[in-house]
Amino acid sequence: MREIREVKFSMEAVFDIADAQDWINLQFGSRECERYEKQLKEFIWNKLRISAGIVGETKVYYRGYEIYKVPFMVANIFYFVKDDVMYIVRILRQEQVCEKRIGQDEDFTFI
Repeated sequence: MREIREVKFSMEAVFDIADAQDWINLQFGSRECERYEKQLKEFIWNKLRISAGIVGETKVYYRGYEIYKVPFMVANIFYFVKDDVMYIVRILRQEQVCEKRIGQDEDFTFI
C-alpha cells in the first residue's frame, strides 16, 4: 500500500468543488455547504488517501498514469497517483461523468 503524503487539486477540480458548494448553498443553505466541505476534506484525507490506487480502475490514462474513480456522495472523484502524491483531476456529479473526456484533457493545472 502506498503512503500518500500530499494531495493536489487541478484547477478544474477546484471549480467543480466551488460549483457544488454554490448549488448546495442555494438549495440548502450555508450550514449544509459547510458540512459538504468538511465531509469532502475528511473523505479525501482520511479514506481516499489510504486506499489510493487500490480500487476504482477506469482504464483511462492521463500522461501515462491511470485515472481512478471513487464515489463520494452523489459525485465521483477522479484522481491519479504519482510517487507519494495524489492528484485530484475532477469531482463530477454522477450525471456529468465521462471518463473519455478526462483522459483527453491534456492540460490540467495542479495547485
